[in-house]
Amino acid sequence: MRGNFGEDCVFHKPILFQFAQLGKRLDDLWIEEPIAYRKQNGGDYEIPALTLKPGLEDGFIGGFRLHRRSQR
Repeated sequence: MRGNFGEDCVFHKPILFQFAQLGKRLDDLWIEEPIAYRKQNGGDYEIPALTLKPGLEDGFIGGFRLHRRSQR
């Protein structure tokens, strides 16, 4: 790969790896289980604010993972 100014692109291997990973995810899209998110109107969120109800947080999990249903 060549850059805009003719220099060799040193990032081509990581990019090709990412393209391959994305391709695999797209190929498996119809056979993978969907992400088990919490139900919006099923009691896990305050309505209408749509914030997670107190007591449902986990001290070891944060970010978007907090919005997945517990596997316990």
